[in-house]
Amino acid sequence: MTAVTEAVRVAPPGNPLSRSFRDSMVVAKRNLIRRSR
Repeated sequence: MTAVTEAVRVAPPGNPLSRSFRDSMVVAKRNLIRRSR
């Protein structure tokens, strides 16, 4: 999980691909939290 966060942080903020990747990561994290409950 740390490597993914590092990759997102290193990626330029203006990059649309990194932005969509970040959105998908947020969704996946939300799903994980919902599943753990």
